[in-house]
Amino acid sequence: MKFYGLAAALFFCLAANAQDRGAPYLPQMRDAKVEVYKTIGDTKLSLYIFNPPGHTAALRRPAIVFFFGGGWRQGSPDQFEAQCRELASLGMVAISADYRVFSRNQSNVLDSVRDAKSAIRYIRENAQRFGIDPQRIAAGGGSSGVTSRPQAELSRAWTNRRRTPLSVRALMPLCSSILWFAWEPPRS
Repeated sequence: MKFYGLAAALFFCLAANAQDRGAPYLPQMRDAKVEVYKTIGDTKLSLYIFNPPGHTAALRRPAIVFFFGGGWRQGSPDQFEAQCRELASLGMVAISADYRVFSRNQSNVLDSVRDAKSAIRYIRENAQRFGIDPQRIAAGGGSSGVTSRPQAELSRAWTNRRRTPLSVRALMPLCSSILWFAWEPPRS
């Protein structure tokens, strides 16, 4: 029985990382608030924000930001749309972040890590406006997306000129390994 569960998990991880190279890159997630967090030349990088029902900026909810997988070569923030929707329905502000990848931007791993840092910094700097508790931000992702976050944290000492804290309270690697954590939805 364990084999079938492992095989199913592997299948879904691989399917989640697949991307049709012929399709134009236009991530669209219904009901997500889209906000540009960084512009590099003609490239605009966006956050796709899913709020809990009835959410207002005064509520200061916990948040999670997801970074898609794809080996820094491909991928799309819509990889974590279902997870964002589910976590938002449970009371978290859930965000899927776009970042530069080689297939679209001829970028390298360091560019992707810089973008992850910029996304976390932007979320923390705008936490009050987003209705997020900056002390309760988790990060997660698949494959290269989850490794971008710790690399951003480890490199902050030499590149964080603004000294904005980048720390997150939890890291959820998905498709690389699984980290289970207990989270209790906020009480109304």
